[in-house]
Amino acid sequence: MCTPSLTQQIFTHKKSGSLISNISDHATFTLVGLLKENPNLHTSTIKSILKTNLPEKYYITSQDIYNTKIRCFRLMNIYNDSNHNFNEFVIKLKKHQCFNESINFETLPDDDAVKISRIIWKDILYKMSNNNFKDDEFESLKYFLEEMKNKCVGFSYRFAYGKDNKANGLVWMTGTMRDNFKRFGSFLSLDAMKRVTNTFLWPYFSVVMVNDLNKNCIGSEGIIISERTDAYKFLIDATLDMAQGVRKKEDINCICGDGFFYDNSLNNWGLKNASFITDHWHLFESSSLCKTFGQYYYEIIQGDLRQMAYSIDEESFRMYYRSALKKLKNNKNLEVKLNNFE
Repeated sequence: MCTPSLTQQIFTHKKSGSLISNISDHATFTLVGLLKENPNLHTSTIKSILKTNLPEKYYITSQDIYNTKIRCFRLMNIYNDSNHNFNEFVIKLKKHQCFNESINFETLPDDDAVKISRIIWKDILYKMSNNNFKDDEFESLKYFLEEMKNKCVGFSYRFAYGKDNKANGLVWMTGTMRDNFKRFGSFLSLDAMKRVTNTFLWPYFSVVMVNDLNKNCIGSEGIIISERTDAYKFLIDATLDMAQGVRKKEDINCICGDGFFYDNSLNNWGLKNASFITDHWHLFESSSLCKTFGQYYYEIIQGDLRQMAYSIDEESFRMYYRSALKKLKNNKNLEVKLNNFE
């Protein structure tokens, strides 16, 4: 009978993923806890914990790191339910036998794919902000994303590149997002967030729509480090490309934005049938309307303007329009501006 060598056994276990998925409970508990506290946990830290649970000759690859992160993220609920207690964690872990199987899952749920995409890109941003991002790590990022694409049905992604041919953004779409875009994508809101709640102050972008329950839903999302109008253009182009033909540019009728792009921008992007409107938050919180009507009259008609914007039927809209018109006291110049607002 032929007995396989240690190297052959390691190779076999490596391919099956059994070594990584069967690391000790204590190591698993430690990794899940560290990743909960810091989703941008450095690869070297993960490797140092894995090494104590693997054969000496085992070479830890990017795939092993990816598999370990996925496993830990999928164990996060068990970790939280155990109140971060090791003994409780082990008991609950044993009850979920599916988590003791090989880490090479055949599928990856949409929610997990979105979480991992955000965490991976945040890790890249963290390294970039500390000038600690290397070209080979970008290759690892592409590998992670390809793995998710293979494991999560419908998952897709696109990179944005700057003039120096280096990646400066990433947009992703899941199967659920694609279905949202297909069903509700005639009216889009392009949303960018760049504030304290965005960890590294890099712009988070998303395509937002309203579904049949009058709730917001996502068509795609990503983080793009480039000039704002270029980022919006890439977001639209990438979304249409990843949507795989479920909706064309001609099928988009209206785009709501924050004032960093206008009708001319939409024409330049090839969205000939789309009209631009400013979203309500930027419309009223910025100083544009105050400049349009002058501070005195704007303070007088501001309430009517808001009610016009939020009217649910034409009758209500006309009522507040007439109220604002009356308050302008036959000022023809401002009446024209009110009609333009209409």
